[in-house]
Amino acid sequence: MAWTDSLRFGEVCLAIGKSIQPTDWPVLVSMECHVPLEQQKDLVYIMKNAWGDKLVDKALEGVDASVAAPSDFRGRILLMIEYASLGLKSVNACI
Repeated sequence: MAWTDSLRFGEVCLAIGKSIQPTDWPVLVSMECHVPLEQQKDLVYIMKNAWGDKLVDKALEGVDASVAAPSDFRGRILLMIEYASLGLKSVNACI
């Protein structure tokens, strides 16, 4: 017996993106990636299209990352990825 129905990755990303308002605290998305390197580009494309400027994928203007507070990322999505490639030890990364 399944506890949930299957969901497409893009549907989940859209739901997350639509729920975040500019005044909300940042949303931390933790993702365990078991996708071949070639297909990871597709996942990045889906996330960037679903989340747009909400996704923190580069330094934010006016925010010093060394002293940043959660309030500096209001209305944003911070992505943490844990992945294993070709059976190697897991590595933490962030886009």
